[in-house]
Amino acid sequence: MRSFLMKLSGYMILGLMMIGCNNIAAPVEVTKTYLIAMASKDANQISACSSAEWEIEAQKMLDSFIGVDTILEDLVCREIENDGLEAKVNCDGRIIMTYNNEDMELELSVVTFVLKQNRNEWQIYKLDYGVQ
Repeated sequence: MRSFLMKLSGYMILGLMMIGCNNIAAPVEVTKTYLIAMASKDANQISACSSAEWEIEAQKMLDSFIGVDTILEDLVCREIENDGLEAKVNCDGRIIMTYNNEDMELELSVVTFVLKQNRNEWQIYKLDYGVQ
């Protein structure tokens, strides 16, 4: 019985730690999660990573991926700026979209993801095009 209770409390602590990590995920991790969700067409995760201001644009981007196969390749992201309220993240890699055996690449290095804190959570609220 004691062993069971120790395991149960260990799982509860681990669960609480995981919830806490989600609430304070670094801007780089939020950006990676957003891009993975975009490539896998996960509307719920995209919404979770997006601010209210960005959510409509994010859904429009997602809609553009409907009907094409998508692959996320060589994703590497780095934080280039962070003042505690706003952060900027650049990524290398690409999203390859395939339609009728024809590939088109969306190069990620030309986009800067701008995130802001919202209730202790980093969320994407705009994209700047061109290397910052």
